[in-house]
Amino acid sequence: MIGWYDERHLLAPTSDGFGIVDLKGKVVETLIKVSKKNHFNPHFEARDRH
Repeated sequence: MIGWYDERHLLAPTSDGFGIVDLKGKVVETLIKVSKKNHFNPHFEARDRH
């Protein structure tokens, strides 16, 4: 898991790359498609809006 997308979904690795997954594990949407031979390691950072 990468992190929360909203209160009912997570950002997580999927079989096609990385995407939005519900809390039951169903892929809702693939955001980034990555082939199996490419190495992709996303990094997300929370920032304070103030």
